[in-house]
Amino acid sequence: MKKIKILILLIFTTTLAYSQQKEFEKVLGKKNIETLNFFLNDFENNVLKNKYPKLEIKDAYKEFLTEIVKEKITLKKVVSTKMKNTFNKSILKKHIFCISDSVYVGKSNFANNNKKAVITKYKCLKANNKVIETKSEFYFHKELENIESVIQRAKNSDQPNLVGLFLKALKAIKVKSNFIKYYIDFTETIGDYWHPIIMSDSLLKNQINLDNYIIKRLILINIIYR
Repeated sequence: MKKIKILILLIFTTTLAYSQQKEFEKVLGKKNIETLNFFLNDFENNVLKNKYPKLEIKDAYKEFLTEIVKEKITLKKVVSTKMKNTFNKSILKKHIFCISDSVYVGKSNFANNNKKAVITKYKCLKANNKVIETKSEFYFHKELENIESVIQRAKNSDQPNLVGLFLKALKAIKVKSNFIKYYIDFTETIGDYWHPIIMSDSLLKNQINLDNYIIKRLILINIIYR
């Protein structure tokens, strides 16, 4: 009887994972899925397998996240410049991130005391492929921060695309794990992605299945290509 219950649970889990994958892929679209899989395959084959040649891929993910938490990995150097440039030119990136378009110092739209702010304009690709503009403001202290460095940081900083296909595809999954639910809620509420160390620590502490189709892709986007 115990073996039958385990078998039923295994079948249910496998069926659910497959269903989640299909729901996600249907919304994101064939071309974007192919692009996403291309970057995931590169990460697994050219990073994880090279870094942890004796480990199975699931265990390699675990070790990789553990090293992130311990701050033993420089994330900017994980994937090659060539792969980063390829990702930056892809349509997929535009469905995941709102791209910084222009940065300037101007009057705040929110403060009542004519306070100056660094204002960033972003271009966001909607799920229907129309482009919209959004803005963010950053207040700075002249005594503490160099304005040029603040502007440069803003130019290199993209925001989560809350109206793109990637988040829409995640939300289309009918039966979501608590982790995926929290990921969506956090992104929409805060307007930013998890810090890589915090996300890595959460995945490990909550013993999330690192072999899961969706989880692998969240790790890729939130930690590697953010």
